Amino acid sequence: MRKPWFSRCFRSCVNWKRAFVRLCFMLPVYGLVCGCGYSGKERQRMREIEQRGGEYAARYVREKYGFTPEIRQVTACTERGGGAA
Repeated sequence: MRKPWFSRCFRSCVNWKRAFVRLCFMLPVYGLVCGCGYSGKERQRMREIEQRGGEYAARYVREKYGFTPEIRQVTACTERGGGAA
C-alpha cells in the first residue's frame, strides 16, 4: 500500500508532531509568496488601461491645442487613488 503524500514529504521528520509544526509554518509562507504580485487578468487590464490612456491623452491634446502629439511612453499609475499631487 502506498503511503500518503504528507508522509512522503516529511520523510526526514522523526515524529509527526514536528512534521505538523513544519506544515503549519509552511502553509502561511506559501500563501504569502503565491499571493504577491499581479495575476494574468490584472496585467492584461493594466495594459488595456495604458493603451486607452494614451489614446485619451492624444485626443485631449488634439481637441484642446489643435495638434496630434507623438506618444512615446505611457505608464499606468500602480497606486490606487494616485494621481496628480
